[in-house]
Parts: sequence; C-alpha cells; structure tokens
Amino acid sequence: MLTKESLTEFFEKTRREAIKISFEKASEKLPVGASKFGGRPDLPSGFEWPYYGGKLYGEEFSYPLTFLMQINLEEVAPYDVEKRLPSRGFLYFFFERVEGANINVDLEDEQGDRGRVFYFDCSPSDLIETASPPHDGLERDFTFWDFELELAATFERTVSTPGFNSCLKRISGAEELPTEPNEELERLLAEYREWRAKNFGFESAEPSFDEEQTNIDASYVLNDYNYNVYRETVRDWGGEGGEEETRFFGYSNLSLNDDEPVFLQLGTITDTDDEGCETTLGWGDDTKLTFYMLDEYLRRADFDKVFVWGAFPFCSSRCFDEENAEERRDEESREENDD
Repeated sequence: MLTKESLTEFFEKTRREAIKISFEKASEKLPVGASKFGGRPDLPSGFEWPYYGGKLYGEEFSYPLTFLMQINLEEVAPYDVEKRLPSRGFLYFFFERVEGANINVDLEDEQGDRGRVFYFDCSPSDLIETASPPHDGLERDFTFWDFELELAATFERTVSTPGFNSCLKRISGAEELPTEPNEELERLLAEYREWRAKNFGFESAEPSFDEEQTNIDASYVLNDYNYNVYRETVRDWGGEGGEEETRFFGYSNLSLNDDEPVFLQLGTITDTDDEGCETTLGWGDDTKLTFYMLDEYLRRADFDKVFVWGAFPFCSSRCFDEENAEERRDEESREENDD
C-alpha cells in the first residue's frame, strides 16, 4: 500500500523539472509570434507545409498535417531552469488527425511523420500568418479545428512526478494488487460497503456477490485507496497536477517506463465561449498526445528527431443556459467527488 510518507520520499528522489502550459481564450487577436494553440500559425516566408501520406488498404493518400501549436521560446525561457530549450526562436507542432491514418492495419508507413516539429531561430518580424493548404479529400468531421479556436498559451515552472502505476509498482514491489482477503482489505471493503449503502440507498451494506467476487472487489477498493493517496500527495507536495496536464518534459503518463524521453505532452484542452458553449478536445483513450525526443537531439536542436504517440483526437461541444445550469453544477460536483 502507498502512504504519504513513502510517496513523499519517493518523489524527492525522482522529481523532474517541467514547464506547465496553460491555455485560455484570448480577449483580442493575438500578436504575430505569440505562443498559442490552434488558429493559423505565424510562419517564416517560404515555409513548406508538412504532409502525411502512405498507403491504406491498398490506396495511396496524402493530406496536410493539422497545425497544433506555436511556441515563442523567449516566453518560455524564464521557466526553463535546466536550459534544455533554445532561449529564442519559435517551435511549431503539427499532427495528423484523420482516423484512418491511426490504424496500423495495412498501413505501409512507419508513421514517423504523423507528428512534426519545426524550429526557426528568427524574430516576429520574419513571420507571416499562414493558412493551411486546402484539401478536398480531408473530411470536415466533428473535430476541435472545425471551431477555428485560437487559445493563448502561458507558462509556469512545475515539477513532474512518476505516474500512479509506476509508484505503486516501485514502492510496494507488487506487480498486481492482492485479491486474497486480509485484514486491511477487509477494513477497506467494509468502508466501501457503508459508502455504497449510504449513497445508493441499498438496504444492507453487505455485498450480494459471492466470495470470489468479494475478493476481486476488495482489490479494486484497495486500488482506489492507493490512487487517492497518490493524487492527494501529489497535490500537497506540489508536483504535476495529474495526467491531463500539458507540459514540456517530465514523466510520461502512458507507460511504466520512467525513462521515456518526454518532450511535450498535450493533455485535454477545454474552451468556453462568450455564450457558455464548452468545447473539449481529447486524445482517445490515452487522454493525451505525447511528443518524445532524446536529449542528444534536443541538445543540438534537431527537432526532426521526434516520435509521436497519441490516438485519434475527439471533440465534444456542450452549450449551457439557465435551464440546464443546475445540471451542469451537478455534473461538476460529481467530477470533484470522483477526484
């Protein structure tokens, strides 16, 4: 089991410096060269827009990558305490967003160009707002970019901690949670039964399933307990705010491998317009899009050497008014309780 004491000691040994990125709707049009997500990129004259292509189910395809984000490195520099990024210039991130191209079956392509990063050592006066090239074959499905949102990016120093599964494995030494009854499991399970009876109106707090299922359920309860201790300790200790966080560097939240060289992790992005309509962009079941890059390439600013891992992006949009404002508050309350 995890405890605050064991986690705090573990974090002190394994902490990593990172740069948190936050997004918000700009009150007015952003100046050329400002750090941002979405919108049209400000690019050097003569820039050749990147394309993604290959063969899917025997048919050739090629389409322009989608612009994700541009970063003004002078805005990032004060928070890059380890000086891992260039101190000036601009970074541009692109990603393919067509569902079919994310399927490995019969795709004759190494997928190395699914995501691209470009670096230019120049000033804002060298940049021009540039639209994506037209492509009639690229379906305009229900995605974030159909809303043509442009979000301003801001930065702050943060600390990244290993993911929950990594902490559980390395501190407890257990590959899997126990399923056999023991005193601690029984205590946790009893608390769970009381909570279920209180919140769901069951007449009895006793479980209705057999002994084998009780043991399995007890392991889930223990897992929830460990996870809640982990999240609470991370927040109190001042580490990264969870796997949804967007940041440069730190730990990958996709794997137990602590050595994965995270360059950029994009978490879920949410925007609310003036009419109260909320648009959310996520990255499939993984909930984040990650660009990986070895330090040897980062040191010489060779941004061609990136590897991208992430699922087909999904988007949802909800509009709220006075009639369903109570429903929204109830939903937000449930989400807070889940955390």
